[in-house]
Amino acid sequence: MLAWNEWRGLPIDLVPDSGWDHSTFQVQLRFTDAGGNFRVVDVSIIHSDYSWASSPVMWGALGDDKLVSFHGEQINGGTANSGNLSSYGQDWLLPAPDGDGEITLATSTGSITLWYSAHMQASTTVRSISCALDTNQSADPLASCAIGNNTTPFDWTAILRTSDGSIIEQLSGTVSGGQQATVNLSGSNWQRTAGVHTLTVLLYNSDGGLATSASQDYVIRATGWNVGVTLEEASDGRVNVLISRENQQILDSPHCKVTLSQGNWEKTLQIDVMASISPKLTIDRPAGPADLPVNALLTCEPPWDIDDDLGDNNASLILKAQTSIIPVDSDLLYGAGATIVVVGVLYLLGLLRPASAAEKSQPTRRSQKSRGGDTRRKQQAAVSQEEDIAPDYDSEIHLDGVDSEGGEGSGGSGDAARQEEESVVEDLSDMQESLIEVEEPTVVDEPPEEELDEFERRLRDLRLRRQNRE
Repeated sequence: MLAWNEWRGLPIDLVPDSGWDHSTFQVQLRFTDAGGNFRVVDVSIIHSDYSWASSPVMWGALGDDKLVSFHGEQINGGTANSGNLSSYGQDWLLPAPDGDGEITLATSTGSITLWYSAHMQASTTVRSISCALDTNQSADPLASCAIGNNTTPFDWTAILRTSDGSIIEQLSGTVSGGQQATVNLSGSNWQRTAGVHTLTVLLYNSDGGLATSASQDYVIRATGWNVGVTLEEASDGRVNVLISRENQQILDSPHCKVTLSQGNWEKTLQIDVMASISPKLTIDRPAGPADLPVNALLTCEPPWDIDDDLGDNNASLILKAQTSIIPVDSDLLYGAGATIVVVGVLYLLGLLRPASAAEKSQPTRRSQKSRGGDTRRKQQAAVSQEEDIAPDYDSEIHLDGVDSEGGEGSGGSGDAARQEEESVVEDLSDMQESLIEVEEPTVVDEPPEEELDEFERRLRDLRLRRQNRE
C-alpha cells in the first residue's frame, strides 16, 4: 500500500545459472498489478562481488538520513554525493540523500560504485485532520475525513480497509492552499460475510506519514438458522437441559451458553451447538421451593445473538414436589440379602423350621404342670393328714355299715347306700377343692391323661359323674 506520491522499490532476487561464465547479458522484467496493468523494463545483468542488500529506491522526508546495507565482505567505508557513509552495526547510514546519486564503496579488492534514487518530500505544513465511520453499515458514504485549511497545498491519500488488510476503497488528492476539504469513502465494494468485522479508515500525507485514522466494528448477522432450549424433569428429580438446532452448520465458531436460575440460585452452562448431536445436559435439582419455577435463558455472542425464533430462547419448568426418602446404605441391603439367602438355605436343608402349635404351647403346659405340681403337693399333704383319720380305701371307696358283698339291706336299702356314698364323694370333693389354690381367674384346660396320677384321675372321674347327674 502506497501513500500519495510515494516511491518504493520492489525486491527482486535473480539466481544465475550454475554454468554462468559471469559475462554481462540483458533481461526483460514484466510487472503486473492487481488491476491488470503491466510495465516492461529492460535491465543489464553484470557480475559483482558487492551489491545492494536494501532497496536503492528511497523515499521520505527531505533532510532525513537513510539506512542502507550491502552484500559482500570487508567493506571498509563509502562515499556518496551527500557525504561519507558511517557504520551503523551491520548497516551504513547515508546522510540526507536527495535525487539520483551514486555510492562508492571501499573494499579489500578495490572500489565498487552502486547507483541509488532518493525521492524525498518537503515537510508538509500541519493541518487539522479528522476521520470517522458511520455506525450504520449500510450508510453511504461509510467513512469521511475532514481536512482543515492552510496556506500551502496538502497532498493526501485516504484508504478504507478491513481488519485483514483488504482495501474497500482508496482515494488520493490535493487540497490547495487556503482551502479545506472533505474526503468521502464508500463501503459499496465491501463483500459482507456473517461475523464481527472491524473497518479502518486511514489518511496519509505526502510524506507517507499517517495523519489520522479511525475504526468501527460492524456485526453482520445471518438468517435461516435457529437454536432453542427446553427443560424437563428426569425420573430421578434432576433437570435435563435440551438444545434444539436448525441449520446450525452455517454458524462459524459460535459461543453460546444457557443461564439457569431459581430465586437467588443461578448456574451457567457452556453449550456446543456445533456438536454432532443435539446437546443434552443434566444438572442436580435446585434446592429452591417446589412451587418456584426453574428458568433457562439461551444466549450467543454476536453475530449469532439473533436467530429466526427468539421465543424458544427461554424456557421455564416447575418441578414436582419431592417425597421424603430415607436413604438406604448399600451395606445394609447386602447384609439383609445375605441373611435371607442363609435362612433360605438352612430351611431347605431342614436345619431350620418354624415352631409347631404343640411347641408353642409348651411354656403354658409347663406352667400349668408346675402349678399342678404345687397343687398335688398340697393335696398329698392334705390326704396324708386324712390318712391318719380315714381308712385306706385302696382303689375303691368303702362306706361304714354297707356290706360290700351285698348282705343286709341289699334290697330296699340300696338307695340309702347310694345316697350315703354320694354324700361321702361330695364331702371329699369339697375338701379337695378347698385345698386347691386358685392363682388365676381364667379357666385352665384339664391336663393331658399322661400327666395325672392315680389320685387325680379318680378325683376327675368323681367330678364328671357328679356333673352328669346334675
